[in-house]
Amino acid sequence: MEHLHWSYREVGLLVVFYGVLMMWWIRGSKRKQDLAKPLTEKEFANCLDRIWARDF
Repeated sequence: MEHLHWSYREVGLLVVFYGVLMMWWIRGSKRKQDLAKPLTEKEFANCLDRIWARDF
């Protein structure tokens, strides 16, 4: 009976690991989509301001 108890724990850990991995993958793909969208003029100006402030 003890062996069955450990089997449930192993399956539970695998499910949790798989769930975390899927959330990480979905967030990563969502972030790539956000980076792929075009910037508005205001966002572009802010980006340039940060670049120029960093270089000088």
